[in-house]
Amino acid sequence: MGLTDFDNTTAVITGGASGIGLGLAHRLGREGANLVIADIEEAALERASRALTDAGYATEDIVADGPRHRCYMIDDQLDYIREL
Repeated sequence: MGLTDFDNTTAVITGGASGIGLGLAHRLGREGANLVIADIEEAALERASRALTDAGYATEDIVADGPRHRCYMIDDQLDYIREL
């Protein structure tokens, strides 16, 4: 069973460098979403971003602790969307 069509949407995924967050990023990327992944672990985030980009998904990464950096993530996401 597929998700709905996510073309022309952007998903912000906190904890996106591993586990469920990374799995969700791959799934949403396959469904057409642009991805903004955030994680506090910079090295893991770089690996995840590279893997998502190599899979052909439009990906932006942000080193951030979701609850403490929410406003910055939203601002960065808006800048990313404007560039698309």
